[in-house]
Amino acid sequence: MADSDLNLIEVDHPLIEHLLTLMRNKSCPNGEYRHCMTQIMQFLSYEAIELLKIPVRTVTVETPLGHETTGALINTRRMVLVTMLRGGLPAAAAAHRLFPRASMAHIGFKRDRNLTEVGDPYIAEFPKPSQLENQVCLVFDTMIATGISAIAALKHLKEERGSLDDTVFICLVCSPKGARAVFKEYPEVKIVTASVDNEELDEITHVVPGIGRPSARMFETEEA
Repeated sequence: MADSDLNLIEVDHPLIEHLLTLMRNKSCPNGEYRHCMTQIMQFLSYEAIELLKIPVRTVTVETPLGHETTGALINTRRMVLVTMLRGGLPAAAAAHRLFPRASMAHIGFKRDRNLTEVGDPYIAEFPKPSQLENQVCLVFDTMIATGISAIAALKHLKEERGSLDDTVFICLVCSPKGARAVFKEYPEVKIVTASVDNEELDEITHVVPGIGRPSARMFETEEA
């Protein structure tokens, strides 16, 4: 098994499969589509946290019944949630509900219709470099098709942080071809996804069978 195979994690869970099947259905209403996405992304975030092995600290708390017990807390201040616009917005929002103390970052690119190239980011908002040091990063987008957008986002994140150590890219679906392109450029990154779809993309570089055009289906902006 190649090292890159170990860094591509397809999360197998019956509830994720249920939610993803609802999303794949072309008749899925927009509101249900967004709801399913946020639910799946929360599950994938759990897996990403396990992969990153974030240190926890043991604490003692007193329960409402007056008993003390020991537990563990994750230092969520060491986390940065990176949203790829626009598709990653509901996903990152779902993760932020899990980790409300995490820092947020946003990045968006001008892309051609067929996603064959990206230009400079039209928005790139990151915490200060000092706030990125020794942080773990979760990057959210709906899919990895060609890998071009993911690579561009990771390039800018690396420029801001200095490295991509402790970075996980979370997406609903991805193509094996796109994942390989990401690992060729950034083998240190891990990808967590709900489904590894077909090897080949369609004629306009969409993942197939896929989930349609996520931004269009979520925000009702154009034909999905």
